[in-house]
This record gives sequence, C-alpha cells and structure tokens, in this order.
Amino acid sequence: MQLAAAIDRLPEAQREALVLQHWKGWSPAESANRLGRTRADVAGLLKRGLSRLRVEMRTRTRIETTQTIPERRLIRRGAACRQNDGDCRLSDVGNRFR
Repeated sequence: MQLAAAIDRLPEAQREALVLQHWKGWSPAESANRLGRTRADVAGLLKRGLSRLRVEMRTRTRIETTQTIPERRLIRRGAACRQNDGDCRLSDVGNRFR
C-alpha cells in the first residue's frame, strides 16, 4: 500500500515511465515511443523516479518504525558483546555506537 501511494505522488511523467518499464515490462524504446520522448529522456525519468521512490520509502519507514532509539542501542550492544565472546562492559560497547 505504501509503494502505491508513493508512486501516486510522483510527477506524472516519472510515474508513467516507471509503470511502463517496470510493471508492464515494456522496452526502453517502446516506453520512449509511447511517451513521445527519446530513450535518454525516459532513462532520466526512470532514474529520478526511482531515486524519489527510494527517498520516500525510507522516510515513511523511519516514521512508522516502532523501535525506539534506546532499543536499537541495546540490540547493537548485544551484537557487539557476542563478537567479543561476551566479554565486554556495557559502557565500553555503548561508546562505540554513539
């Protein structure tokens, strides 16, 4: 659902290029012909559209994450202790991740 909403927020030309190429499986030449653009134009639309989607999805994922920052630090500390065969002090490990 998030991906569909993010695609809907793209500019129309980027959205059309992405749908034709990645969902309908059209070749770059077919997409360019359909959009009335050159293949280089379509390549640019795809690059910008995918880049924008990545940013949008990362932003949405960060906002919706349920893990708090202290919980993430505890998980990292546990992993660091395991790497050191369990021989570590929490204060030493915590300093590595700040």
